[in-house]
Amino acid sequence: PKQTKFVTILRHPLNQLSSVFGQFNLCKHFKLMSSNSCLEAFLENPEKYDHLKRCSECCVNEESNDRKRSCTKNFMASHFGYRNVPDNYTHLFRFHDWLEYLDDRFDFIGFTENMPESLVYLRRLFQWDTIDILTLHLRNKESEKNINSFHKMSDTYKRWSQVDYMIYNHFYPTFQRKIKEAGDDLQSEVQHYVSLLEKVSTFCYRLCTDLVQWFSSETLEKHFEYLQRIYLP
Repeated sequence: PKQTKFVTILRHPLNQLSSVFGQFNLCKHFKLMSSNSCLEAFLENPEKYDHLKRCSECCVNEESNDRKRSCTKNFMASHFGYRNVPDNYTHLFRFHDWLEYLDDRFDFIGFTENMPESLVYLRRLFQWDTIDILTLHLRNKESEKNINSFHKMSDTYKRWSQVDYMIYNHFYPTFQRKIKEAGDDLQSEVQHYVSLLEKVSTFCYRLCTDLVQWFSSETLEKHFEYLQRIYLP
């Protein structure tokens, strides 16, 4: 339908790499130590570890039988549908045409590094209620802190996953511009939203998480209705 809107969420390529390592257990797959140092070892020489045949076995899309996808090289580009990226960029012109196509195709591209702003913008775009964008953050906080230590090795990864960095650097300024154009009103809503998330997280972790195995879905639904009355007047 003409009114269909296309949106997606991107993330910094190095954060994406860390996520892929955890999701597909690449430390074990590449026979590296199962600790934060395994990602650092990989970043010292990505080409040494990532062979398409080996890697695709651990992150193959079963539905599409896509066994040519690398888990660590231009992973976001492959999800956008861009395949067989030439290392020498002989098709650079075609790549920029492809970026322009994505510009026209997507109504909004958000970023996990700015998830509150992204979700609030989406709420406004789709005219959702605030409750539609409530989330719980389940990621390991310690893991997030350790990721920052790998950014000093980002130059190595930029050379390895150049297209993903080009995608990120192309769309992130557009995202920043849209957020800025939305004005102070959006920032005020973001602050309220972040404060609300903290309250919701406290409520859910204290009441809901430990009660799931003991109470029926009807009882939990009542807890959720109580949450709405308190925090979402």
